[in-house]
Amino acid sequence: MVVVGKTRTTLMSFRPESMSIDYVNLPDDLKISLTLDGPTFGIRELREVGIVGDDSLNDFRRGLSLDLGVVLPIIIRHGGDNDLASVREALIDFRKTKTNLGFFDRLETIRLLDGILSKGLNLAQAFPVRLTDRVIELDGKSYQRVNDSVYSWTKNFFSSESVLSETAEIAVVNESGQPGIGRKVSRQLETSGMRVIDVKSGEMV
Repeated sequence: MVVVGKTRTTLMSFRPESMSIDYVNLPDDLKISLTLDGPTFGIRELREVGIVGDDSLNDFRRGLSLDLGVVLPIIIRHGGDNDLASVREALIDFRKTKTNLGFFDRLETIRLLDGILSKGLNLAQAFPVRLTDRVIELDGKSYQRVNDSVYSWTKNFFSSESVLSETAEIAVVNESGQPGIGRKVSRQLETSGMRVIDVKSGEMV
């Protein structure tokens, strides 16, 4: 889950089996691509200014998912802090908070947060420096871009015990016509705990 608050953009990973949650704030100067090989946008820029489009919130979610190599199915946009209590209150506010959660999924997320808050099992992490490379622009300004190390990190951060226990094996066939998208999707599946045995382009025979 990605939570976009007033001053932070945060990744959260629920652990329902232990009623706990891990979370990490993304660096403000991190840049992501909203589409494969498309232009990059800063996390702070996306949070404070936003992007143009009919489905801008989900465009942000999908772009971040591709860059980090993970499936982020949920996004929440609110105007407060990103501590768990504030996120819970934001989900209760149906007027101001934007999210792709349906009504019942929203209630279930609130229920999960209630359980986690009652136990106090939330583990804040720092976003590891080794996951990014610093890039200097022509005007001298610098920003961060994730490198390939991020894929092993997200696999540990978001792995699901229920999926890992199934040892699912997947073949990815890229029929989109976009080179590289198959590899991006395979990384997202591997992060979920599935074993990708092949990535190819063309039609499945």
